[in-house]
Amino acid sequence: MKVKMILPALTEAVSPFWRPIKYSLFPPLGLATLAGYLPDNWDVEIQDEHVERLRLDDAPDLVVIQVYITSARRAYALADHYRRRGAHVCLGGLHVTSLPDEAAQHADTIFLGPGEDTWPAFLADYQAGRPGAVYRSQQRTLDGLEPFVCIGLSCYSSFDYMRVLTLGRFLKRLYPDVPLVTGGYHASALPGDVVFEGGPFDAVIRGEGERSMAELVETLLGGGRVEQPFVDGGVVEDLDTLPPYRWDLLNRYWPRAHDIGRKFQIYLSRGCPYRCTFCMERAKSGYQWRAYSA
Repeated sequence: MKVKMILPALTEAVSPFWRPIKYSLFPPLGLATLAGYLPDNWDVEIQDEHVERLRLDDAPDLVVIQVYITSARRAYALADHYRRRGAHVCLGGLHVTSLPDEAAQHADTIFLGPGEDTWPAFLADYQAGRPGAVYRSQQRTLDGLEPFVCIGLSCYSSFDYMRVLTLGRFLKRLYPDVPLVTGGYHASALPGDVVFEGGPFDAVIRGEGERSMAELVETLLGGGRVEQPFVDGGVVEDLDTLPPYRWDLLNRYWPRAHDIGRKFQIYLSRGCPYRCTFCMERAKSGYQWRAYSA
């Protein structure tokens, strides 16, 4: 049995001007996890289009493709290609979970939600000659964290926007009664992109969100509701008034920081006095530079 697992890339990621260094540091661990469930005598390979050119003239029996919103078009083209070549094609990931009807048009089997419980069930059905069309996860790995007061997602840049929106819709389906809040550079520059009728987010905090987020949580803990969908967080003039960072929650990063040269990011200031046209800093701080005291 020959199995091929694929992480598709954006179109520009396969151009000669794209630097694959970043993606070489982030291999597709999700696909590698699923591969661990396969029988030892099966022939399996993982191809990541961010770091290598895909071979499309092969003939695998089973093709598994991980789909993000940013690579959905490419993923569907690959799925259609291998279905024409007679392979059984499986699609899964955040985008498939969010838009299952769309994904089902390009797959023999789709997976909704985490795959740790559905993938073994599919393999048993596949080997028995009766694979299903849809496998929906019954395990919710976030359930043990409940109850939530609210859920916050950072929409850092325009590159992240569609992925954040997809994840927001996924979370809203899981927890429809929990307020969903977003912020960040893209959300601050274009708040209407994240809060709109029919969208998953209940509120967006523009600017720096420490104080506004704390006030919102206090309101919710007191039995209140999200009243304003657009919140102006402004800027924190005196950074020394902010609580210290919880470094104890970042312990897993220390070994990696040590391996790449004992480098780690810390905040010493915020804002920037310069006015580069391409930078979104002005959307949050309005060019106000502020520093922590020595």
